[in-house]
Amino acid sequence: MSEAQGFAHPEFLAETDWLAAHLNDPKVIVLDGTVHLIPDPKITYTVKSGREDFEKGHIPGAQFVDLQADLSAKHPKLRFMMPNAEELAAAMGRFGVGDRSRVILYSTTTPQWAARIWWMLRNDEFGITHTPIHIAPAGIADSGCPVQQEKVCGTQVRC
Repeated sequence: MSEAQGFAHPEFLAETDWLAAHLNDPKVIVLDGTVHLIPDPKITYTVKSGREDFEKGHIPGAQFVDLQADLSAKHPKLRFMMPNAEELAAAMGRFGVGDRSRVILYSTTTPQWAARIWWMLRNDEFGITHTPIHIAPAGIADSGCPVQQEKVCGTQVRC
């Protein structure tokens, strides 16, 4: 999947050329997990979904996954809490992730958001550790991979 030099596990990375060649593969699920942290002196930071960025342009066939709304346990004071295995499995099922999927994660801000989702999915409790999960390089949406522009409602419904 990747020949990246200097990485302990390059098999967890997805190269742009590979992704461009496999965009039409129904087993490849591409998820944009972009999040913005906006400094706020009163509460440290405000979390802003990257959906607006996604709707301006994204990798063709990608779906937007909202880390706070779709993949975080509800907590009155803490953000980005890991949901239980059933909630995470249900959420990923809504994005079409199954036993035969190959998941490609990216973020247009910093790769930490894609890495966060990768870590969540690799968690033994979730039970899809056998499903190939890869992180696309930072800036992949701007690196020659095709970009699609369309408004997307919900997770998979195109307006």
